[in-house]
Amino acid sequence: MTDLVESSDYSLKHINHEDMEDSGDTRVLSLDEAFDEIDYGVFHTHVIILVGLTHACESIELGMMAFLQECIREELNLSYEAEALLSSSAFGGQIIGMLCTSAADVYGRRPIVTCGWICVTVFGIASYFSPDYYTLVALRAFVGFGIGISQTTAYDVACELLPQAYRSRATYIGMVNAVGGGLFVNCIVLH
Repeated sequence: MTDLVESSDYSLKHINHEDMEDSGDTRVLSLDEAFDEIDYGVFHTHVIILVGLTHACESIELGMMAFLQECIREELNLSYEAEALLSSSAFGGQIIGMLCTSAADVYGRRPIVTCGWICVTVFGIASYFSPDYYTLVALRAFVGFGIGISQTTAYDVACELLPQAYRSRATYIGMVNAVGGGLFVNCIVLH
């Protein structure tokens, strides 16, 4: 016995092999074919906006750190090696975050991207209130982790949820937003 669920143009069934042979009205689509049939809509626009904002915010976060390192070095009387460790910690955290993106296959894309956004926000704000150098290095590593896990997973979301005809455009928009975030940082520093 099968359950029939009516959708606007398609009939979707929970089918077994016998039903496939007997029924001529059931159309089985691959995931890419289903996304192409749905075509582009408001949901996809929201996905592109969120992916673009993710890349812009992460570009701003890393770009601001490049300009603020000189101030941090002077404020905390750091050597150039300690300053290099500070920036390296963010990129080291980013690598670890990228390696952990396989968790999105287990827990889903949304919780992992949200976890990355929360890490960047919470640890970025906590970096401002850091009492000493070593705490700042650890907090910047967690910011990097959030950037790595959300940025990589955001690309996955854009490439998985969009119809094939729009995937390259979404990637392009994400990169334009990343560059725009970097330019925004430069404009802030100039003024």
